[in-house]
Amino acid sequence: MCIKSKKIKKALNLLLFIGISLSLFLYSSHFEVYEGGRDNYAHYFISKYSWLYPKLFLDHWGKPIFTLLTSPFAQWGIKGIVLFNILIGVFTLFVLNELLKELRIKAQYLALIFLLFSPIYFVLLMSAMTEVLAAFLLTFSLLLLVKKRYSLAAIVFSSLVLVRTETYIFYPLIIIYFLLLGKYLEIFLIFLFPVVYSFIGYFVYNDLFWLITHNPYAGASDVYGSGSPFHFLLKSPEIFGWPLLVFSLIGLMVTFYQLVSNKITERETKYIFVLIHFFWLALFTAHSVAYWMGNKSSLGLIRVLVPVLPLAAASGMIGLNFIDSSVFEISFFKRKFSRYLIFFFIIVAQVIQPWIQLPIPYKFNESDKVLISALNWIKGEEYFKKKIFYFDVFVPFYLNLNPYDTSRIREGIINKKYPERDTKIGDVIVYDTRYAPIEGGLQLEVFMKNPFFQLINYFSPIVEEKTLNERAYEVYIFLRIDKSKEQSERVLDSIKAAKYLNAFSIPIPESMLIQGNSEFVDICNLELNQKARIDEKNILHISFDFTQFSGDLSNVGLCMSFEKQDSIIAFFSVPIDHFLERNSFDQFIRSIDANRLKIFIWNMDKKYISLRVENISAFLAKKVY
Repeated sequence: MCIKSKKIKKALNLLLFIGISLSLFLYSSHFEVYEGGRDNYAHYFISKYSWLYPKLFLDHWGKPIFTLLTSPFAQWGIKGIVLFNILIGVFTLFVLNELLKELRIKAQYLALIFLLFSPIYFVLLMSAMTEVLAAFLLTFSLLLLVKKRYSLAAIVFSSLVLVRTETYIFYPLIIIYFLLLGKYLEIFLIFLFPVVYSFIGYFVYNDLFWLITHNPYAGASDVYGSGSPFHFLLKSPEIFGWPLLVFSLIGLMVTFYQLVSNKITERETKYIFVLIHFFWLALFTAHSVAYWMGNKSSLGLIRVLVPVLPLAAASGMIGLNFIDSSVFEISFFKRKFSRYLIFFFIIVAQVIQPWIQLPIPYKFNESDKVLISALNWIKGEEYFKKKIFYFDVFVPFYLNLNPYDTSRIREGIINKKYPERDTKIGDVIVYDTRYAPIEGGLQLEVFMKNPFFQLINYFSPIVEEKTLNERAYEVYIFLRIDKSKEQSERVLDSIKAAKYLNAFSIPIPESMLIQGNSEFVDICNLELNQKARIDEKNILHISFDFTQFSGDLSNVGLCMSFEKQDSIIAFFSVPIDHFLERNSFDQFIRSIDANRLKIFIWNMDKKYISLRVENISAFLAKKVY
């Protein structure tokens, strides 16, 4: 009877595993982009093409163990790696369940819900990133320790640093653990995979210490900067979800009390509880400090804490069990219905966290759509047959090109000062203002003012988007030529003008002199008739040049008011000093049912100002990428 019961249980677990995995994989089809951004495509390329270029199995940034395990899945596309992460992430739920059973922590099924629906874990399951595999390896190694399979646990643990580099901070803790148990062989085994890969890499890099000397993050802190030491603490709801966050903190305090008061008497169990809590606290603290100090290129990405989320879920179960055994002893909560109702609300509260905390499923943003428009244009032109230089890894992914085939496509340009020496006539450069100036180290002027490069197209968002370097996101397509006869700036002006379709010119003075301390100065009061067709427009474009100005321009704005029957339907404003840096402004408008447009200066403080503006122009249009 017992054997039959075990078989039924295994069958039910298998069905549950398949059901959860299949549901997640189907849901992943709603994602246009994945958590982790462009890194997903980089990991995909390394895994996919490692079979063609074996050196990629030793790519430090790609994480060697991750590349090894995901390479078969990557042959079916990026969705193959997504499937791998879903399978390994769901399997981690069952490993966590087994770990909690071994530790005699009750209601293990709730831990699975805590982990699966912790927001960042949930979305990373549907990605091509490394953190989910790291979560599995760490949880599995702890389960093996509890089962007293120390050597195998040490070997599994040794692979962790080749999946997530920062997990090296766990080494002092695990070494102390083995020392306390007198397991000296296992101390050597936790270095097994790094040592093996170091020797293999020696024959490729001619450097036995390549895992240290080829650190891909060295120097990146100069690019990415730093932030608040409380950044991850403030982001905790997005990491854990509120229910798990609350119960894990309770679990931490309960475990600390039990440890200092010797409530946990069995020595090895006590050590495991210390490891569980210290591992996730250590990683949380390390990333907080690294981001604060600007160390190792930390961007404050919350996904880096996913490797320890199963352990946080274990802490959460300790906290929940404490509440169950104390608060629920109150007479009201002793009733079965009351307890079930409370547990039901806890479960529902955790399940909805991913959709509350994160804007899922993730879709292409405006910048993505701009780049896609540019790449679609290239695919439809003869330029697609040319060699393409790029800076955004999405380019070869979308064009379905092998990024390691440098005869066809190449990332970046080596000669920053004279890029014409690094390219040949007919080559195409896809320059984006997000990655090219930072990772690529090339400013736009290098191409715009270079006679060997001709601008052939330009793409920008409907509404301006800023990049990390605070520059407007734009995509420029350049062609390497013998020598340009036409300036790229002039070509750019004509291309930009062509982006505005069906323009309706707004009658407005060509120049104005604004003097005095009046609060409002009218520029335009226009009745929008059928000819304006505002329902077909998405942009109000205004441009002018300052020829002279004096006075304090703070709290002085250019305002646009769309009205219908004396009621304001939509109101927009932009600081007037915006036009000191750029002589034009696009206001995005959508589905505005209005019959009048007013444009005016609003001097909010009624202070004296003097402005002379020339070349004033305004029109309504449909802008395209």
